[in-house]
Amino acid sequence: MSADNLLRRPPDPRDRLTREMLLHPGPEDRPGIRWWWQSPVSPDELIRELHAIRDAGFGEVEIAFSPGFWGDIAQRHALGVILDEARKLGVGVASTLGAAWPLQTPNTGRGTENASKELQYGVVYLAGGEPRDVDLPRPFDDPSGIRGGEIVAVTLARVRRRGPGPRIRVVQDPWRGDVPEITPPSEPTILDHNSLKNVTADITDGVFTWGGADGEWALFAMWMRDTDQGVTSFLDRRAAQAAAEYIDVHQIGTENVAKLAEAGTDLFEDSLELNADSLFWSPDLLDRFRARRGYDIVAYLPLLFAHGMCRYWVPNDDPVPDFDTDNGSGTRIRRDYYRLITDLYGLFTKQGVGGV
Repeated sequence: MSADNLLRRPPDPRDRLTREMLLHPGPEDRPGIRWWWQSPVSPDELIRELHAIRDAGFGEVEIAFSPGFWGDIAQRHALGVILDEARKLGVGVASTLGAAWPLQTPNTGRGTENASKELQYGVVYLAGGEPRDVDLPRPFDDPSGIRGGEIVAVTLARVRRRGPGPRIRVVQDPWRGDVPEITPPSEPTILDHNSLKNVTADITDGVFTWGGADGEWALFAMWMRDTDQGVTSFLDRRAAQAAAEYIDVHQIGTENVAKLAEAGTDLFEDSLELNADSLFWSPDLLDRFRARRGYDIVAYLPLLFAHGMCRYWVPNDDPVPDFDTDNGSGTRIRRDYYRLITDLYGLFTKQGVGGV
């Protein structure tokens, strides 16, 4: 059996290790090594390094692409040269999907239909008074509307007890410098669970007509916008397909497909560092929630916002939500949302081209 076939054969089941296995491990038992391609390197130098890696006992290289050496003719040529040499040496070649993680390509970044989306809310509090027209509130973290977005839904609820609301503070990000971060409130605003209502159909030209009512009420506008991170949506099958098509052409290249089949092992996402300032979202998420969880979530959307749960790292303990109900139903509804996101990402990874 040739070395390239051995590379893709899973190891046989074994009950024990032997001295011979440890002294002379087969290709499938040798460790792999991370191999960063951060800036253009000549094929001759890459071949020299590959031989050194093989001679040190490694059976696989993991090429981690960086933007400085990715997606152009030079990178594809270098990849082809290495795949040829790796096949001769019996070394497997794995590589990252793209040169950034989460997965990012020019046709799936911010401003494209394939970019990752989030849902953020704006709220205005109304009390008694005469009927009047109320402009829909902008996202509370972007009152000027600089980030853009579109209205997904508008809801109304009676306030039982007003909490302090979330805060926005500036934190130091190692890659982006000073960035705003939303921190949870010390306690939630409590809403009357019987009053939660979807009033989207009552909106005309961005205006809600308030009819006046006893007590204090909260009018919520739910905005979908691109995440600031600007990566490929992990909830949209079309986005995954678009990213894969870009990688096929610009990272792998048609001239390397057959070579990859002979010497390649894995294409992988280096690490999952997804971030949203609010809630991970997609244009069809309301329909997918209804199909998988069995009820319409529109009226309950204010209950989903618990800041930090859609950021890397996810907190170990549930943060205080911005809003909850007087019967405590928010906990179950938030869990249904988290379960949905987990299920959809599972479909994304199993199918390789996005959830359905």
